[in-house]
Amino acid sequence: MLRIGICDDIREEVEKQEKQVRQITYQIGIRADIRKCYSGMNLLMEIELSGQFDIILLDIELGGMNGIETARQIRESDVNCNIIFITSFEQYSKEAISVHPFAFVDKPITYAQMEKLISDVYEKLQIDDKFAFKSNKAYCNISLNKIILYYSRHSRESG
Repeated sequence: MLRIGICDDIREEVEKQEKQVRQITYQIGIRADIRKCYSGMNLLMEIELSGQFDIILLDIELGGMNGIETARQIRESDVNCNIIFITSFEQYSKEAISVHPFAFVDKPITYAQMEKLISDVYEKLQIDDKFAFKSNKAYCNISLNKIILYYSRHSRESG
């Protein structure tokens, strides 16, 4: 199961992103636990209570602690989380690099952008100990220790 956190102080933005993520994960066959947060402190508390996230969609301009400071605190205990900054403020891009984000995307994020990001992170997560592939528009993965033989058959057009 993919754990995804969405953090923005604008409630409508959180709802929009959650709807996109739910549609995308359902469409490509990924089970997801999605948590919504409305401040950096709220996100940090959610991590403390329910554990680390695989993906965090994080705004930078938040009331109170900003997104970059929130990401710094997350990085103190989790170097593997895929942080995706979604923001209207490009001037923070250089500072954001210091927390090693997976991506930096301008608001408003489109469905196609979100779909690509979720797919890219999911594929990255599968590389370590699983064989990931796409079949009939659904992502599949098998633990490497369960694979005895791999055989691929594909047709080539002669000409």
